[in-house]
This record gives sequence, C-alpha cells and structure tokens, in this order.
Amino acid sequence: QAAQAVPQVTAIICHHHGYALLTRCLRSVLASQGVSFHVVLVTSAPPSEHQQFLTEFGADRRFTYWYEPGGPAHKRNYGVLHGGGVQSPYIAFVDDDAELSPDCLYEFVQWMEEHPQCGMAFGRIYNAERRRELDDAGSFLTFTGFLWARANNQLDTGQYTTPCRVLASKSATCMVRLSAFKQVGGFDEDYYILAEDSLLAYTLWLVGWECWYVPSTVSWHWFNTSMKPKEQ
Repeated sequence: QAAQAVPQVTAIICHHHGYALLTRCLRSVLASQGVSFHVVLVTSAPPSEHQQFLTEFGADRRFTYWYEPGGPAHKRNYGVLHGGGVQSPYIAFVDDDAELSPDCLYEFVQWMEEHPQCGMAFGRIYNAERRRELDDAGSFLTFTGFLWARANNQLDTGQYTTPCRVLASKSATCMVRLSAFKQVGGFDEDYYILAEDSLLAYTLWLVGWECWYVPSTVSWHWFNTSMKPKEQ
C-alpha cells in the first residue's frame, strides 16, 4: 500500500467557545478547495462532550482531535507537535469562532510558495455578522510601542486590497511556515491568551523572516457579534 501523501497544510483549531461556533468553523475548513490539508482540533472540553463534534466530523479522515487543557498558545503548540503538524510545510491557525472562505488555505499557500521570505501571513478578516465590516487587516507598530490595528470595525470599501508587510495581525486566521515556526520555538506559552500571536510575528521579524497581510485570504470572525460579544 502506498504511503499517504503529506498534506500541504495542517490546520490547527483550538476549541474553547462551545459547539455552535466550532461546528461552523469545522465545516468551513473541511470545505477548503485547491490544497491538500489535515485538520487538527485541540479541545479542552471534557471527553464526555466529544460526541458533540464526533457525530458529524469523526468519520472524516482529514480530521483528528486531541484533548488538551490550556490556553491558545499552548494548544497551538501542542497541535503542531502532537497533531501531525510537523509533517506539513505550512501550518494554518484558525480560531474556533472563525469561518474560512473555500479558497482561503489555497491563497495562503500560493502566497507562501511565491514569497519564500514570508514566515507568517495574515488574512483579511471580516465580522461574521456584519459581513462587509472588517475585523482586521494588519497591525503596525507605533512610535509609542503599541500596535495599531488599521481596519478595526471599518466598512470595506476596497481600501485594504493590496498585500503589504505588517508587524502582526489577528491570528484568528493565519498561516506560518513550519521551518520558521520551529526556528523560533513556536508560541510563547507565558502569553496564555492575547498578544501571543503578535509576539510570534515580532520574533519572526527579529530572526529575519517577514510577515505579510494577504487580502486574498478571506475569513469571517464571530468576535464582537451577538453570538460572541466582546465581553466573552
């Protein structure tokens, strides 16, 4: 029997937002087109609840899951090391409250293939409820040392359709080159949640990689919506 080909992308999903959003996320990722991929779900939900996603997704050979408590930084590192991510040249990180367009992973891979100096790429993220409102389109470092997210809650009028270098962006949908990820040791788990993505991007810049905003990679984020208000 021939050995199974290594997928181009391993998509790591960290689960901590319940099952309604997770189901939408998994459906969108598994509907990806134009690229070979494997999906790794890392969940802190107790094993007694796993049937809630196994009923629909458990038979899909492109899907595996691991039970591992912890914050997003730890779960993402765990997914790469234990979920088969060390085999794929590209790692996609997708929040469990995000939904991908069908060609999102393909567009990420195309960009990474054409730009070998890019260690991490971020997508054009929309609000999942207000579908033409941007959630993120890249962040830049200000002279005060704080990040400036240039597109937060703006209506998309075509103002962010050009790829550009960024310091960082939201990791709700992003892709990292495996070699770059391994070089810097992955996410710093001291950053339990929030800023762990910015620190990873900043560290990649420090060792010579570039980070880019790639507007052709489209996704929708349920943060700041009626299903997931900011205070959650």
